[in-house]
Amino acid sequence: MEALLRRKKITNLTEYDNDDMTPLMIAASSGSILATTVLSKLGHIEDHIDQHQRNLLHLAVLSGSPDVVAVLCQNPTSSALINEFDEDGMTPLQYAVRDLNYDCVEILLAHEAKPNLKSPKSTFPLITAAQKGDLEMVRILISGKAGIKKKNRSGNTPLHIASMANHVSVVMELLQLGADIEIRNKRLQPPLLAAVEQNSADAAEVLLLAGADMNKVDASAKTALSLAAQSGFARIVDLLIKADRFRTKHPDLASAMAKALRGVAEETDSSD
Repeated sequence: MEALLRRKKITNLTEYDNDDMTPLMIAASSGSILATTVLSKLGHIEDHIDQHQRNLLHLAVLSGSPDVVAVLCQNPTSSALINEFDEDGMTPLQYAVRDLNYDCVEILLAHEAKPNLKSPKSTFPLITAAQKGDLEMVRILISGKAGIKKKNRSGNTPLHIASMANHVSVVMELLQLGADIEIRNKRLQPPLLAAVEQNSADAAEVLLLAGADMNKVDASAKTALSLAAQSGFARIVDLLIKADRFRTKHPDLASAMAKALRGVAEETDSSD
């Protein structure tokens, strides 16, 4: 500890060095558990902000150190930091999700990080997890009350995003948790049309098995079949034709399969 302070030639714990860092900021960003533990007890941790408007929790998350995050969260003043945005509109939780740091995410959620919080510059953590196709992160966030109906600036929900990226396991998880299979984005695309547009055949197949309406049209008046045919996506065209035949020939079985794949949403979709 003394060596850390001596190296930076700082005796005032809130004094910034030539890199605009305080000793506690240096400790947090370097992942030093001991230094962070000691220094965080000597003053208000909300007084330490870097040139990018990142607080100590931002720095600790970006260092990839859940132990340091845990130490900071135990400080009585940490509640002032946990949901703060930096200059890029990112909270500590959003960085932890982006970096797939499960431990940091769980610690932050346990200390009242808001999983449905975003700025105009950023997107919801669950949408980030869906884009990455990380099933474990999706489950952690949803268990922390992340909203499965939240939309990004394009009107896409986590189900849209996972479908477009062809992340089948995430698509199935969201459907089981009651995600709306017919919800539309700003281009009036339900998840099936969004998946077809990206040639995400595996996701499209799951959505079809779950009962997605093949006859819905988007803002350009295209159905899933017309879009797939026009784009030359032969496998998806085949899937759509077979799905239509199966539903016509075996309506009860098709309905039972769809119900088995889809759950009922329990969320209130609050703003927290």
